[in-house]
Amino acid sequence: MIIRNKTCFVYDIEVFPNFFSVTVKNTESGNYRFYEISDRKNEIREIVTLFLNKGIQWVGFNSMHYDAPLISYIIINYNKLILKPVWEITDELKKFSDKIITSETSASWSTYKYANLFPDLDLLAMKWSQKLRTSLKALQVTMEYHNVEEYSGDFERPLPKSDYEKLKAYNLNDVESTEELLNRCKKDIELRLAIEDEYHISAINKDGVNLGMEIIKTLYLQATNQQWFQIKDLRSPCDNLCLKDIIFPYISFETIELQNLLTELKSLCIDPNDNTFERTFILGGLVHTLALGGQCRPLLIVI
Repeated sequence: MIIRNKTCFVYDIEVFPNFFSVTVKNTESGNYRFYEISDRKNEIREIVTLFLNKGIQWVGFNSMHYDAPLISYIIINYNKLILKPVWEITDELKKFSDKIITSETSASWSTYKYANLFPDLDLLAMKWSQKLRTSLKALQVTMEYHNVEEYSGDFERPLPKSDYEKLKAYNLNDVESTEELLNRCKKDIELRLAIEDEYHISAINKDGVNLGMEIIKTLYLQATNQQWFQIKDLRSPCDNLCLKDIIFPYISFETIELQNLLTELKSLCIDPNDNTFERTFILGGLVHTLALGGQCRPLLIVI
């Protein structure tokens, strides 16, 4: 796949106290390559050179919050890391990986999260909002991917040499399933590229909700001739919202369940800050939950 004249390379990282690997696959040629930092080879120079290649569009799964910061850490600290023995490099990368995983916020590693040293498309961030995000393994099941594989070893212990090649095969499986997701997201990507061209905003890594909010923000700033810093802390003083005032009059339903729901909603006035508001209804064999916040999950009813 080509995005804005850049060839998409899918990538995934694995980190152990004694082993660091990056698996990459060129989606155009189908070729893949393993890059490794271990007691048998040190390819840190090759990793940095590759990720600074201006002709590549990188694609990952949860890469914005894990893989990309790790690569940025290597690039930014390269001059110091290259002077260290391999065991110190892998140990330092494992400690930084642990910081990412265990931190409640990205404040302690934000320098690397927002470094923006290379173009990175995060399919998880693009497809799912924060509350609905899933793991790659769960997604492999959902996609009915031909091989759902989990590494059975302990990531907190040194990787045994006997598992080096096994881990590479596991890593490649994750890369290829991410490529499969990339191919299924072609229309989502095309939509975001069109939005970027029309509204001149960064859209490639935004899910549907955040994408809509970004467009509204952009249009509001244009209409009011203001800058983001002037409005970012503004809040609505509304403490009582009558739903009949915001439900368009042309909205109607054919099913009794939705007609009754609409009638009830038009009769309600709610506090926008009351997160306890919730209505549940059954439609088409599914349980639907309507609540403040915008995100809800349908549950299948087995009859």
